[in-house]
Order: sequence, then structure tokens, then C-alpha cells
Amino acid sequence: MLRYTAANAGGASFGKIRNCTTGETVQSYIKLLWQPLLPIAQKSAGRGELHIVFGLCIQKAMMTCKSAVSLSECARIIMESALTGARVDFKDL
Repeated sequence: MLRYTAANAGGASFGKIRNCTTGETVQSYIKLLWQPLLPIAQKSAGRGELHIVFGLCIQKAMMTCKSAVSLSECARIIMESALTGARVDFKDL
């Protein structure tokens, strides 16, 4: 995953998750969802606990999707998205 993400950094396929046919990128989801969800997540998290809130959200999403997508495929999508998202400059969104 790391090799795939690093190899695509700065290229046309950067942010596109393998085998995902929506045409969206991690950057577009961050842009669409981050601003409205961050204040909600911050209200739910104590100081220094924001990562826990997002982890619980990811767990809930995986359990919701497990009948349509295998848990290992969910984990791959989540981890590739996290690796890509970590390289996004939020000032550019």
C-alpha cells in the first residue's frame, strides 16, 4: 500500500483508490466531508481524542459494508485513503 501510494504521489492517479469505480479521489472526499464533519467530531471528542472518534467511525463503516465488501478489502481502502490523506495539504482544499 505504501509503495502504491508513494509511487502515485503527484501523478494523475494520486488519491484514486485501486478498484474503486466512483471516479472520486481521496482529496475530493476530504474536501466534501472534512469541513462539515470536523466540528461534529470535535464536539464528540475530548482533548486529544479526535483520532478515537474517527477510528470508531471507520469501524462502524466497515461493519455496515461487510455484507457487500470483504473486511480485508474495506481495510485496504481505508488504509490507502489514510496514506493518501496524510499527504494532502489541507490549505489547498
